[in-house]
Amino acid sequence: RLGAPGWLEMTISLTIRVESGHVLRIASTGSAVYNFDVEGFELSSVAEPPERLRTSTPELASQQSLRVALGQALEAGVAFRLRSGVTPSSTGVSRFVVETLDAETRQTNTNDWDDMTFSVLPAVPVVASAERAPPSATINASIVVGPSPVCAIFQLVAPAGYSFSDICGDICIAAGLLQGRAVALISPSNAADERVWQAEKRFTVEVTLPQVALEGSPWIVMCSDLSEQPKGWGSHASFHLQPLTQIAFLYTASLGRTEVPVVGTFSLDVFAPGVRLVVQAPAGFALSCKPGLAPLRMSSASIARQVCEDSTTDNSTASLQLLVRLFGGFFEIGDYTVSFTAALPDKPPDGPEADNTWSMVIFDDRQLVAHSAFRVPARPFVDISVDDPLFSWSQSEANAPSVVTFGLQFNEDVPDISSIVFVCPDRVLHDARREEDVQIFGGDFPTAGSELDEPSMVRVRVRTNATIPSGLHRFQFRVMLPSKLPVQNLWHVVFCRGDDCQRADDPTAVLSFIIAGFELGELSDVDLSIPISSAQRLRPLLFFCLSFVALLLRC
Repeated sequence: RLGAPGWLEMTISLTIRVESGHVLRIASTGSAVYNFDVEGFELSSVAEPPERLRTSTPELASQQSLRVALGQALEAGVAFRLRSGVTPSSTGVSRFVVETLDAETRQTNTNDWDDMTFSVLPAVPVVASAERAPPSATINASIVVGPSPVCAIFQLVAPAGYSFSDICGDICIAAGLLQGRAVALISPSNAADERVWQAEKRFTVEVTLPQVALEGSPWIVMCSDLSEQPKGWGSHASFHLQPLTQIAFLYTASLGRTEVPVVGTFSLDVFAPGVRLVVQAPAGFALSCKPGLAPLRMSSASIARQVCEDSTTDNSTASLQLLVRLFGGFFEIGDYTVSFTAALPDKPPDGPEADNTWSMVIFDDRQLVAHSAFRVPARPFVDISVDDPLFSWSQSEANAPSVVTFGLQFNEDVPDISSIVFVCPDRVLHDARREEDVQIFGGDFPTAGSELDEPSMVRVRVRTNATIPSGLHRFQFRVMLPSKLPVQNLWHVVFCRGDDCQRADDPTAVLSFIIAGFELGELSDVDLSIPISSAQRLRPLLFFCLSFVALLLRC
């Protein structure tokens, strides 16, 4: 393309052997003038993997001529690949001379100045955009082509991983693949009048997006006349995919656990009327709905009813998937959580990295993708034997204090933990003003004091290089309850290996637990001030009193 830095790459085969120290010369000699870039030169074998051959540093005899001294002999009849950075500075026919010269500068091999059968073409301005671009969705993309040479047909090459529908628009049809990339032909109904393309043209094409975009893969538009002779081309960086924002999956990542509560969080920033949500788990997981619990809780009145389906309710549904259907409403703009349980694998995954990720897709009533996110990393598994936490509270009146107590049963000594963080739900604030206000009971917990700077978080520090002994450790402090509890009413207990760890999804969070919060007026049925019986251990509020798949809009 005229004026655009690019690459010249050719395969050459010699008639006569060339000795080490001889010179290889390449020059631009056609009406299309190319300027060489010495930084981009490379001579290599064509075998896989290619072997780079030894040469001297390239020299420019002129901007249109480059030469190198060979650092090794080149055999006759063997193919070699020559590559150099070039910038076309004029249009016309491309012609290059390639020759080798001996020590007396006598020509030993030449291509006889053959025409390279391609021409430098003028640039065509191109802009590609889309109003929305959820991963894996089929969308309408806008392609704007600026004033261009006289053309009748445009060939549109999509970025890697994209695909066109067979009929991709009013004047667009799919045309196979070019080096693995989807191609479409754009031709107006009055293509015989080539002047139609001389002014700026805007058209819409239907394209299906990949789950994950490949960086550095642009849109390419090539312009041809009625005889299919190229007249110009242009490119434009692909628009960015728009996955669900603020997406994360929180759960206790301990191998072999069953009935593990999972909370997925995500936000919708743009409106698309989704009615069906599908969660796909990493390999080895088995997802389950929680039947018989409260219906969907959401501040919007647009959702009347929900139905959760897993492998136990629909034999055709894989255990890796969980489905939520909405009736009488749709997903609106806002923050959400989706809650369910999972059985975790007994051993760490050993397959491809993509298999150890989560995905979430929201479909509209036409079964088309409305929102989505793929390749959400799974939490790393840890081998720490700690039971699900027990949780109790002294009272649950609005605008009043309550004393909360967490019971953590360590089944073995646990080293390398710097702190344990207790995170309150939104609007719930701790009322611990001094370190003594955080009480620790049972066992010999190696505390190094508490941090109380954050109003909704209490951090209990562990002494440096200390090991938390096995046994039941209870942690107690006072909180202030709001007039209304949040819809996302979740407590978190996080084991940390870093001083900046504050959330379950922080990089230095080793292990985390999710505890469903109590409602205003609800009484605790666990008393952590006395020894815990086996019956009371059945009340870790990890087993949600939310909905069977509580899809909650944060207030």
